[in-house]
Amino acid sequence: MVKCTLIWMWNFSLKLQSYFLLFFFITSSFGFAQTELLYLKNQTPEYKDVINFYQKLDKEYASAKLISYPETDAGIALQLFVIDSKQEFRPNKERAMILIMNGIHGGELCGVDASMNLALNLLKNGTIPENCMIGIIPVYNIGGALNRNSSSRANQNGPIEYGFRGNAKNLDLNRDFIKNDSKNAFAFSQIYHEWKPEIYVDTHTSNGADYQYPFTLISTQKDKLSPVLKPFLTDKIEPYLYKGMSKKGFIMTPYVNSIKETPNDGIAGFLDRPRYSTGYTALFNTIGFTTEAHMFKPFKTRVRATLAFLELIVSFTNSNAAEIVRYKRMADRMMVNTLYYDVDWALNDSIHHAIEFKGYVAGYKTSDISGSPRLYYDRNKPFTDSIQFYDTYRSIMKVKRPKYYIIPKAWDEVIVRLKSNKVAMKVLPNDTLIRVKVFYIADYSTTKEPYEGHYLHSRVSITEKIDTLLFHKGDLIVSMGQVSDNYAISVLDPRGADSFFAWNFFDPILQQKEYFSSYVFEDEALEILNSNPLLKKDFNKKKASDQSFNEDPYAQLNYIYMHSSHYEKGHLRYPIFRVD
Repeated sequence: MVKCTLIWMWNFSLKLQSYFLLFFFITSSFGFAQTELLYLKNQTPEYKDVINFYQKLDKEYASAKLISYPETDAGIALQLFVIDSKQEFRPNKERAMILIMNGIHGGELCGVDASMNLALNLLKNGTIPENCMIGIIPVYNIGGALNRNSSSRANQNGPIEYGFRGNAKNLDLNRDFIKNDSKNAFAFSQIYHEWKPEIYVDTHTSNGADYQYPFTLISTQKDKLSPVLKPFLTDKIEPYLYKGMSKKGFIMTPYVNSIKETPNDGIAGFLDRPRYSTGYTALFNTIGFTTEAHMFKPFKTRVRATLAFLELIVSFTNSNAAEIVRYKRMADRMMVNTLYYDVDWALNDSIHHAIEFKGYVAGYKTSDISGSPRLYYDRNKPFTDSIQFYDTYRSIMKVKRPKYYIIPKAWDEVIVRLKSNKVAMKVLPNDTLIRVKVFYIADYSTTKEPYEGHYLHSRVSITEKIDTLLFHKGDLIVSMGQVSDNYAISVLDPRGADSFFAWNFFDPILQQKEYFSSYVFEDEALEILNSNPLLKKDFNKKKASDQSFNEDPYAQLNYIYMHSSHYEKGHLRYPIFRVD
């Protein structure tokens, strides 16, 4: 009896080992499901597991490759996963390129999970597109992804754990594509300019009104696009996407950017200035989309909706690759010959059209906390109605393209950003006198609170002067007539909404460095007035017309000082010079 029992236990043990080995074989061969299906359990993988997933795909499939780029602020290299049916893994001018950005905000992870499923499905099912390549940035905000928690997204329905919005330097990376305060942005610019994508997708989760849609969309603002790309977006791509999403069971509407408190009063197209990823890519004639899966919908629904959108993007691009490439080339050629560029915009509220909107009835009730009226949406009262969509922007600042800009070599923070964006420059070989147009900052407004590490300037006005200045060996000359002209003018003209001046790169010129002592300057000021009749006339006129000036002795001396040879020439003088 004992012997039989021992034999039975031995056989049972062998069976257990066999089952374990079989289980190990299955999970090692088909173990992707442990990662890419976590969203079904309201979970999303940790950063290391996401990268491990793509490394496995790299090893498993010859048409897949994971490529490392420079490190981010987290000290970890940014990764790009490329799917290429031809297995070349290099930019190809004859084939369209789709670039998908995920996890720019660490808590908005629908695209992270959706892209894993997209990649696996294409590779496993042998449905890799022939006419286009796909580039996936698995997680852009690596620092935010590593900062996992379950509480920072107060208004979001899952997943159980997620990352943080700010990166390792607490920067919102979707405000950093011009100022480049992060290493992430420099790494992205290397990827972007190396691969030159025709189509770009940035995946997000929305944070706004409540409505029936699981998914909303921000397209590159049409009025900022090249004339050849604008109708292609509005007349061909967008109708395909909206119809396709509906067929896949995920109704979609434009991003709900409410004019007033609720969508019932109309919504406005989102103005993606160059600080945002799609605004940045539009400067280089890439059609971009920001997907916004609705925060209140279950995480698995958001992932599936994002996956459906990505599948449509791949399908459309593959079917229309030749046309997409042709239009991109046409837009690039037009850029080289464009004379005027728009650097700031405002909503044109006189142009709008009706769209169908599926929302929830909104109302107000007394807050139990404040006792004041509070907004709420009643999900038991869905409605379908017509609302107005304001999606036209007008230019409020046009800038004529110069022949070239001159940038003194001292402004190295600006120069390195231009180089990162492939703006070609030549070095001045010798000290040279050059006749240039000089801008002086006449007025501007500045935010009272910091915004992404800066005190942003706006409403900039200038005065102009033609002058002959001495430029030095090593200063940089930026000739116009490049594909990068739109970018260069947007950042180098101080009136641009996202110019380098707006982002404080030139703030040292705003501070006067030399002053005077009143008791010393008093006698010389009198001599200056007496030797300059025109100045004296203007001075006396100002005293007569401006009572506060007439009663302020220091202001009077300062007026004379600023109109004398003592006043520093560099004060308020914008240090980027134009040759027209």
